[in-house]
This record gives sequence, C-alpha cells and structure tokens, in this order.
Amino acid sequence: FKSRSPSCGLCGVEVYRGDQPAGSGRGLFAAAVTAHFPLLPVEEEGRLCNGELRDGFVARVFAYSQVDRLKTEGC
Repeated sequence: FKSRSPSCGLCGVEVYRGDQPAGSGRGLFAAAVTAHFPLLPVEEEGRLCNGELRDGFVARVFAYSQVDRLKTEGC
C-alpha cells in the first residue's frame, strides 16, 4: 500500500470532515481490503525499506500462502 494515500494508506492518513482536518486514519481502499481480508499480510511501501520489516512481511506472505493452500487442499 502507498503511505499517506487517501485511498491506500494503512495508517496516518489525514481524515477530513468537510474541509476541516479531523484526525488520522486509514485510506478508503486499504480499509476495505483489510476489512474483507483480515488475515491478508499488508504493509506500506515505505516501511519495506527496513530490512527487518521487509523480512517479516515476506515471511507473513509465505505463511499466508501455506495456510491458504492447506485450506484449499483440505489437509
């Protein structure tokens, strides 16, 4: 996801009520995806520059894939 994007930011997105800032939150598309797929590994692109965070994200992606395959194969 794209950091601070009004549609794709996972956190720290400026939320407005009318034309006034009302705090921070999640982008609309990011909110919909994470609500519909709560176990899907997600990360903002800027955080992937950190090696430890990137490695953790990749590990979560592979674990998610393994679990999804097990559910599909019925093991």
